[in-house]
Amino acid sequence: MNFSVWGANWMGSKAQVRSMQRGAAKRDRSLPDNTPDYANAKPVLRKEDLAHFGLTEERFDQFASSLTEKIIGYAKAGFKKPAQVSHLLNKEQIRTWAGKEWNPRLVYFLLARIYTRVAERAAARIIVPAKSKRVDISAMPSRSERRRSPPKAAEAPVLNVPLTSEEMSRRLEALRAHFNER
Repeated sequence: MNFSVWGANWMGSKAQVRSMQRGAAKRDRSLPDNTPDYANAKPVLRKEDLAHFGLTEERFDQFASSLTEKIIGYAKAGFKKPAQVSHLLNKEQIRTWAGKEWNPRLVYFLLARIYTRVAERAAARIIVPAKSKRVDISAMPSRSERRRSPPKAAEAPVLNVPLTSEEMSRRLEALRAHFNER
């Protein structure tokens, strides 16, 4: 077999190679594909997934409330993504209701349930005023005046009760002890 002939024919002629390159360049400049992707689609809780949370919505709520404290502790430590939380739950050998290991998909549903419940509780604690009071805008200082004025210090309530000599000596001893420790 003559490899030199095979190699020359395999590559094609110079004109064929250039025409293929020109075609590739034209195809590179085509409009982008607008087919829908699933980046913005949220996952849906399936029956198979619900088996990991207790098979019913009530048990799922109970299971989520039992893990709420731990999940919020993870979030305060900076672990908020489902992959991170699933890794931590598996590391601590905390299993699903079905006794299986956690995966990011299951943790996604758990986090959604926990944080919607936390938000609902926070919304329930907000007291909505019955009537809104109208504020006289002319009496308010302008932005530049607010920037120039120093912030107001918190004031302790002043009691008009005279101090006894025992109370004054106790406070004086406390101050001496505080400043002598430094």
